[in-house]
Amino acid sequence: MDYHDAYSILENSDGDYIMAGRQGNSGSFQIHVIRTDTSGEVINTCITAISGLSKIFSIQQTADDGYVLAGSADGDHLIVKMSSEWLTEWITLIDYSRGGAFDVKQTKDGQYILLSTNLTSSILTKIDVLGNVVWAKEHSMPGSISNEGKQFVETSDGGYLYTGATSADYFQYSLMLVKTDSVGDTLWTKKFPTYSQGFAITAYDDSSYAIVGYKDNGTYLIRMVSNILLETADLVFKENRIKVYPQPIESTGVIEFENPNRVNYNMTLINMQGVQVQEISGITSNQVNLHKGSLSAGAYIFVLCPDKGECISEKIIFK
Repeated sequence: MDYHDAYSILENSDGDYIMAGRQGNSGSFQIHVIRTDTSGEVINTCITAISGLSKIFSIQQTADDGYVLAGSADGDHLIVKMSSEWLTEWITLIDYSRGGAFDVKQTKDGQYILLSTNLTSSILTKIDVLGNVVWAKEHSMPGSISNEGKQFVETSDGGYLYTGATSADYFQYSLMLVKTDSVGDTLWTKKFPTYSQGFAITAYDDSSYAIVGYKDNGTYLIRMVSNILLETADLVFKENRIKVYPQPIESTGVIEFENPNRVNYNMTLINMQGVQVQEISGITSNQVNLHKGSLSAGAYIFVLCPDKGECISEKIIFK
């Protein structure tokens, strides 16, 4: 039986959605990329065989409208550059013993940063435009035996900040943050034992960051400035608590949610690249009016958070 797994999704510059992952069975997996329109109809697919067991964890669009992909292939860490027509331009396999690459981004200088783990350490690797390794730096939290970097952002000072998980015993994991300079050398590290893992990080100004991760009782959102934790919120995805109409939204739509005590909510609208595009504060009714305005067509995530208590979240689509 063949398996089809998607591990990464993005909205490209045309407003279409690109999903990347793997296709195959337990003996052989190939890279599988699917492109759909805003209604989910498949436009085209791309299957690329790298080696016996290949999969993609991250895909990003590049400045030339092509794509860069990161993952693993038979234990090697993998980065692939493709054109906008899905032609393979180059493939780089790096032997870091085990593990894989979880994130890749094109940096401001046009080159690439790969975030990987060999399970013992997290690794930042700089790759040039031809796929050659420029430098690689390993990072481990003090006293740890396992470090897994999951996602990073390029910071305003030219360095990098990434999140993931660290453990001293393979049983109890903590969220970690690692800040480096522009050549991958560690500037500071931070560990949060209350939270098990960090899966995603985004920057919403020069020094503020939002992190999504996991702990024992579910998913959470953390807001930080530099390395200082400001606030946290549990994210609850409960479809029956939220109604959005019409769906998709052409110009104006309404979100209805349970708010019997008329407590104060704040709403944040985030695009599929993790960038905050709209914010509404002081919501005390059980409705929010959404206006498309100058927003591009496509999918967005809204997060409704009370002053105290759990947040609720859902996806919406603008035509």
